[in-house]
Amino acid sequence: MEEDDESQTNASGWSAPDITLCSSDDDKDSKKTMQDRLVSAAATGSLEFLKFAGGITLSTTGKLVAPPLMVTHKLILPALWEAVKELWRSCTPQRAKDWFQIVSSSLYHLLDVLRNTHHGMIFRSRATTVGADIVDCVTSDTSRQLIIDAMTTLVKLGEALHTPEFKSLLSQLNVLGVRMVDAAASSRNKQLFHDMEEAVWSLVQLSSDPSTILALAEVTATLCHTLEMEDSLHRRKKSLSLSSKKRYQRNQFTRQLYSDRNLA
Repeated sequence: MEEDDESQTNASGWSAPDITLCSSDDDKDSKKTMQDRLVSAAATGSLEFLKFAGGITLSTTGKLVAPPLMVTHKLILPALWEAVKELWRSCTPQRAKDWFQIVSSSLYHLLDVLRNTHHGMIFRSRATTVGADIVDCVTSDTSRQLIIDAMTTLVKLGEALHTPEFKSLLSQLNVLGVRMVDAAASSRNKQLFHDMEEAVWSLVQLSSDPSTILALAEVTATLCHTLEMEDSLHRRKKSLSLSSKKRYQRNQFTRQLYSDRNLA
């Protein structure tokens, strides 16, 4: 009977399912390594995350379609802002946080004073006026010509300094600076600075002594009296010279008047 069934099946053209093909597919699946699966899962997850974070979808033509504005404002931007704040809280050192808080607080108080006080409003108005004046001055013809001449001067200066002599001068200045540092760092110069400090302090003590103050007062009084005498003497000489000069001019006029024959 079994042989008759097989003959009837072969005669009708129907064949049994190929079991070996299914087993080969199972073997291929079992041969996939764990690394390939992890890479595939990571790629799929990254793609889904980019789709969600960017808010984009692929159309049937393969072009990028922009997300709705409501989704961007209510989902994407708040999520990104929370992620940035969490990254700031977790990765920023405490000292940087303290400095950022100090700077932000200072700027907040400064802006509050500038915006909400009467003098702040006046300062903003004056600052705006000064800024407009600066822009007006910088954009003038003379300022542009000044910029051109300044650039030309820099170019010519660079060309003039591009010489072996100037390079030698720079080398010598370098050596001189090193020698000055070495000389200042020597023990003798340290002793000199210490002695100079003691001498300056002694001079300060001398200047604050009562006898020194009395002597300075006497010298000041004598000097002022001498200058006053010199001033009076100078004025007297000046007046005498002016009077003699006027007398000479009057005599010259009189002599010329009586010696003129046309008048005689």
